[in-house]
Amino acid sequence: GIGSLDDATDLLFEKNPQFVGQWAQLLGLTDRALRFMWTRNLGANAKVILYIHKIYSAAFAYYIKQVFNESPPSPEQIVQSEVYVHLEEMLHMHRSVILDYISYGNIAVS
Repeated sequence: GIGSLDDATDLLFEKNPQFVGQWAQLLGLTDRALRFMWTRNLGANAKVILYIHKIYSAAFAYYIKQVFNESPPSPEQIVQSEVYVHLEEMLHMHRSVILDYISYGNIAVS
């Protein structure tokens, strides 16, 4: 159910799997079961969800590197930085794209 999608999303952000198969394995599911879970509940494609996550993660990492001019900054540096609010907003937007997908159903992408 929806709890399973929430668990899948939490693990996506915690472990950053590279492929749907790896994501499924980390959840203790088969590749097919993970894909079916997203399709059955939302009409979503698990590969698309993973791709969205990768795009936002790459953008977020690039932004941090540009701001701090090093890789990676310590958590303390991020929290103490004047751009922390913007980083926090960007991470929130990243998560909300996928979580809103779960909350509101399939989103048409053209």
